[in-house]
Amino acid sequence: MDDYKDMLDSSLRQFRSGDIVEGEVISVTDTEVLINFGYIADGIVPARETLADAANPLSGQFNVGDKVKAEVVKKDDGEGNVLLSLKKALQEVAWDNLKAAMEAETIVEALVTDVVKGGLVCRVLQSRAFMPGSMISTSFVENFNAYDGQTLEVRVMELDREKNRIIISRKVIEQIENAKKKEKLFETIKKGDVFTGTVKKNMNFGSFVDIGGVDGLVHINELSWNRVKHPSDIVKEGEVVTVTVINVDFNKQKIGLSMKDAKDDPWNAGSSKLQVGASYEGTVKRVLDFGAFVEVIPGVEGLVHISQLSSSRVNHPSDVVKEGETVTVKILGIDAKDKKLKLSMKADAEIEVREEYVNVKDYQTDEKATTNLGSIFKNLNLDIEE
Repeated sequence: MDDYKDMLDSSLRQFRSGDIVEGEVISVTDTEVLINFGYIADGIVPARETLADAANPLSGQFNVGDKVKAEVVKKDDGEGNVLLSLKKALQEVAWDNLKAAMEAETIVEALVTDVVKGGLVCRVLQSRAFMPGSMISTSFVENFNAYDGQTLEVRVMELDREKNRIIISRKVIEQIENAKKKEKLFETIKKGDVFTGTVKKNMNFGSFVDIGGVDGLVHINELSWNRVKHPSDIVKEGEVVTVTVINVDFNKQKIGLSMKDAKDDPWNAGSSKLQVGASYEGTVKRVLDFGAFVEVIPGVEGLVHISQLSSSRVNHPSDVVKEGETVTVKILGIDAKDKKLKLSMKADAEIEVREEYVNVKDYQTDEKATTNLGSIFKNLNLDIEE
């Protein structure tokens, strides 16, 4: 009698199209969901009235026994069932969940379903959301296709119900994680530490290397013992490299790195072969306003100051030497500690003059020639014997 009374009550239950009813899933296929919501007839939900798609079939979204809310579309679908829709009810629940996640700054999962020009289309909490390219990562992302089909951890950043717009971000999570890593790293990092890192970005002045969520700078002068025109000539973005910490600024939280290996320092082996007063052939590497840098042996350069370029007055070093030119220089000084060479081209010119006029006897019979010779040596600040 009680069962009969329940059936009678169900048959007399009043509801209209648009009403939201609660029920229990009693059957699930890839085309429909059958729901018992306490009425004499079951409710049927076609796939089109759900949020299911090719990537998210019905069979993967619902299980027998699930409690759901549905909207009444028709009291009779023509086959004795009540036509229901889960779409609107699910959207209501989804928006509530999205709003709660945004306000609580909760991390949620997002499935990348499509890649478009401006970013990624994702499914988040059974809703379609968009992640702009600028919000994918803290690093510049050139190829969005690498994220297609991936499930990413994101935060809901913006909701607009009227425009049905949901904006999500993965970048904000990375920023928080990187801040934590940076704080932890600065608690232990010290000069001399060695890391394996990834080149994140090449700039004219050097390369930024990620050493575990924290970027350090390898200045262009620290990329190689040889002269480097641009960092991209030495390393490529994305390349894995070994770096050594050479400076840590705890106040500004900046890290200076080097890719130079001490054992490869050309000064260690090369400078011992150089002697003050000796002349060498070298290559002009750079011409600046105050002089020219000349490489005398591979990796070892010295400065020829503008005053040492020629015995004559020089307006600009480029009037005397050009980059890439081979010249003869004399070493005036060696600073092994600071790895500096003081060079002269003028001094070498004086040597040539000495050699040219060293045989004074050839000029002793010519008073005029001897007088000219004395003037030349005087100009060179050299002493001669009668």
